[in-house]
Amino acid sequence: MIKNADDSNVNGSDFKDGAVPTYMFRLSTYGDSNVTNPQFIIMIPKGFTATTADFSTLTNTQGTDIFSDGGFAGPYNGTSTIKELGNYGPNGEQLFMITLTGATPTWGNNFGGQVKLTLGANAKGVVSYNVYGTPPCF
Repeated sequence: MIKNADDSNVNGSDFKDGAVPTYMFRLSTYGDSNVTNPQFIIMIPKGFTATTADFSTLTNTQGTDIFSDGGFAGPYNGTSTIKELGNYGPNGEQLFMITLTGATPTWGNNFGGQVKLTLGANAKGVVSYNVYGTPPCF
């Protein structure tokens, strides 16, 4: 989910007041898992950049407010590390790997995070995404 600075959802490519939005995400499996120390890939939308310092963990209150459909039940009871992987997304998007120490987060115990985006210096053109449209990057 991408939010404007005033906490409204970004609609298409309309960023309010020209402000660069914050990208918020939740990580979990659909059911129970016995995987320990899972790893997830976060893809930054084309045209934006971030650094590992731009990532932070959502508190339970933040996650509930952001994912108001009742699907957030964090915070995750483990720890996390972030590693930048480079620009290897299908359109050259920047990729990060989040490694969680502990059990795999489930729908009932999500990991919620956010990353402050920066507009890329060479950003141009239009790239569209949908929930099913991003192919695996590896």
